[in-house]
Amino acid sequence: MTTWSIFGRRHMVKLADEIEAQTDIAMATARDFDDDEVATSVRYVASDDLFVIVLKSGRRVVIPKEDLQDIADASPGDAAQVELVAMNSALTWDTLDVDFGVKGLANGLYGNERWMKQLDERRRRNAAAALKRTA
Repeated sequence: MTTWSIFGRRHMVKLADEIEAQTDIAMATARDFDDDEVATSVRYVASDDLFVIVLKSGRRVVIPKEDLQDIADASPGDAAQVELVAMNSALTWDTLDVDFGVKGLANGLYGNERWMKQLDERRRRNAAAALKRTA
């Protein structure tokens, strides 16, 4: 004798069909990611204080820790706790409660608008100082 839940067989079949449909949508979405939206690996290189993200396309994105909002002041131990999530389309640091999208990082987006303005200004100052030293 087959035992069904209190919802009955019809409800269980409908639920199974819904789960299958959602799985199909999720798989199609995963296939549709551009190569620069999905990482195959990420690692923190403590000796150089930077992150190396390898994209599905083979392209490597190298980001200094100091450039990432909410990660810049993190300890090397906390910075190293980076993981790939969301079908490898995002990076997360659970201990720091920080997430970044791979696509944004690959396109140079390292924080909110205010952070990016400050980062651009710091880069300009550093470039001007380097030019001054070589003159």
